[in-house]
Amino acid sequence: MESVGIAMLINKLAYMIMLFFLWLVMEMYLFRFTAVVFYAMLAFPLLLWLLLQMQARQIRVRLELPERLAEKNRPFRLQVCVNNDNRLPVGRLKIRFMYRSIQSEKWKQKKLMIVPVRGERRYSFEFSSEYSACLEFVLQSARVFDLLGLFSVRRPGRRERKLQQEAAEVVVMPRLYELDASPVRANPYVLVESDEYSAAACGDDPSELFAIREYREGDRLNRIHWKTSARTDQLMVKEFGLPVDRSVLLLADFGNEAQNRDELCLRDAVRETVLSLSMRLTEDGQFHLLAWRDGSSGKTERLEVGGIEEFYEAAGRMLQSGRRGSCARGKESMGKASRKTLRTGSRGRKERRTQNALFEKDGRAKKSRPEGGSGDHAAALYFSEYAREQYTNIFYVTAEKNPLAAAQLLLESRKSAWLSLICFGGHLSAGEIGLPPAGAKLYNLSPDALQQGLARVAYQLET
Repeated sequence: MESVGIAMLINKLAYMIMLFFLWLVMEMYLFRFTAVVFYAMLAFPLLLWLLLQMQARQIRVRLELPERLAEKNRPFRLQVCVNNDNRLPVGRLKIRFMYRSIQSEKWKQKKLMIVPVRGERRYSFEFSSEYSACLEFVLQSARVFDLLGLFSVRRPGRRERKLQQEAAEVVVMPRLYELDASPVRANPYVLVESDEYSAAACGDDPSELFAIREYREGDRLNRIHWKTSARTDQLMVKEFGLPVDRSVLLLADFGNEAQNRDELCLRDAVRETVLSLSMRLTEDGQFHLLAWRDGSSGKTERLEVGGIEEFYEAAGRMLQSGRRGSCARGKESMGKASRKTLRTGSRGRKERRTQNALFEKDGRAKKSRPEGGSGDHAAALYFSEYAREQYTNIFYVTAEKNPLAAAQLLLESRKSAWLSLICFGGHLSAGEIGLPPAGAKLYNLSPDALQQGLARVAYQLET
């Protein structure tokens, strides 16, 4: 694609040489025909430029994602849709779009050079991601060339660029593993009372009326609503409320920003572990809290999950947390990224490799680590904000290389809750953190054997 500019320069030089040759012929022979040809060729670029300006306005380019959800290591398609309403033939069209993970400020660039035909045509590209993430694609520019390759016009224009479409996003979902047993254990040492009741299911709390329905065989007689039954001339039964149990907490700690491929794998393993546990609790009808530390704001994100819709909403929020910048705020940051990507020389190539480290299998990204060190872990942030809440079960999943401080804080803050520590980044021992013989368990898992590790966790918790 860098040869396009060289080709345009060669075309302009060839045109100037041809123009100079015609001028010599006109001066040597002084024929009227040679003068007409010379002045016609002299005015031809102006006509060509005016025609290009009109043709460029009849070309529209947009990005389309047929599927907004994708799986890890599975290809998904991005379509570049080109609509050409010109009746006259058009030269080449150079399309440039950029994409990134929303957790990264580094953009990757892809280009397409086509000869647009009249009507609408779609060009497909295949992408895949090794990690679960939310990827966004942005159309940066579409440059239209004239038939001779002398001039080019950028589409959209400067004014229309402000109205350019928002980024097209695709969510690469993490792999969810089925657990044979529920990880939640009954806790007789904690009595949790709730003043809120479920709006979707009934329970056995007589202090709250959930609904009144018709009598069905097997219903208890003491639940018959006699006043309503007398008014409707048929037996009606009361359904009581179900207190919302917020006593199960899933807390994810993704650690500091990923610096290499191994740390990206650890963060991905934490995400898959937490969401697999949450899916199992959702299938069991267990209301629970899902919390994590947002990578960009440094604050705690906490969502209540009680159904399948809330689960997928929480999964999407987790994948979109840590968003770096926004295309809706303009193309300034993207323009800077483009200039960095197009740098030449050994230094530019080295920077391009480091900027693309999120999507590459190798390489290191030049990212500054957040301040705060070990005291900035998700457990410290969470319990500083929700210190008075009581839980029956706490699951802490971390990718920290040294989770000792977080583990000791959880032991102090858990009160009487069952505590499950699931570590990926660093391997601790029960004696190292002072783990009590009952009430807390430690699991050191590996991302390479995550399914077997989760099955072992669920089995040990059940037994």
